[in-house]
Amino acid sequence: SFEDACKENALVPVSKPRLEPVSELDQTKSFTYRAIFQVKPTVENPDYQGLLFEVKQYTFDEADIDDEINHVRESMATFTEPADRNVVAEGDLISCHSITKIDGVVNESYSHDDYAVPLFAENVPADLKEALLGKKVGDTASVTYTLPSEHQEEELSGKSCEMILTIKSIKERVLPAVDDNLAKDLSEKFATLDELKESIRLRFTLTAKRRNEYYKQDAITKALIVKNPLDVPSALVERTAMSLINRELEAMGEKAASDLVKNHWQELWQSVQDRATFRVKAELLFEVLIDNLAIVASEDEVKAKMHSLKNISKEDAEYSIQVEKLLAIIEKEASITLIAEPLFKKGQ
Repeated sequence: SFEDACKENALVPVSKPRLEPVSELDQTKSFTYRAIFQVKPTVENPDYQGLLFEVKQYTFDEADIDDEINHVRESMATFTEPADRNVVAEGDLISCHSITKIDGVVNESYSHDDYAVPLFAENVPADLKEALLGKKVGDTASVTYTLPSEHQEEELSGKSCEMILTIKSIKERVLPAVDDNLAKDLSEKFATLDELKESIRLRFTLTAKRRNEYYKQDAITKALIVKNPLDVPSALVERTAMSLINRELEAMGEKAASDLVKNHWQELWQSVQDRATFRVKAELLFEVLIDNLAIVASEDEVKAKMHSLKNISKEDAEYSIQVEKLLAIIEKEASITLIAEPLFKKGQ
């Protein structure tokens, strides 16, 4: 009777009903009960025309390609003893014997016979670099600092630490020249430096295109939700939140996923609530607009989508195509401001 009543009243339950009798049970009389449950909200004729929003347009330039070439050079660097000097200079790789004292007491766990300090790395502290520059093999350098209050070993939190380094060797980092040989050494696919640069340029172009498309769709969806505010039942949000969490857990190793669920479930649950609410609102609006605008996906389109995206069901492929067509319609009717955004932040 519950299902029949929902059909008669055009209600779509999205939660398990809680049933309560209205009167005393009597086999000689009709039985009346109350059902309390959440329903799928009714969305009628969402306004999708004339939306106003900004869209980031990701760009890159030749300097970004040069930066990538330099990253390639760094990955192919070699290290040799300096021929014209015997002191530590910028960019060297230093091998040291390290002694670490915590509150004046030697800590064997943090002391090492072979401790490498790559002075070319961005994460090397400035005071450590300054202490080593100009030193020779056999010289000693010392730096003192305070351990962080959130140190992984609670008993060491906030304590004074002194690191004493005795230099064992100095290696100079040598980067390969930027020429055709660099490209050839990187891969047999490249015969010239220009071919390597063109490959990087194509990769950056595809990355920018994918990112532009993603953020454009996100901007359209946000504008649509703002234009058509609606309340959504918590049951739908909770269901979608579980789906998002399961997807994240599936991408992890079994142990990492188990530890995350066991130790950080509340934080994990809270972290997906906004995304889940956003997705529920978007899907409710998409569903109505796809139906109102009679947007369909042909068999050929579905097959092509399934071929390009492995492990996608026919239903998901069809829905994905319908959403893409809907967003294209909304975009055509919208007023969009393009904001140039660098694909790569300088200095990162």
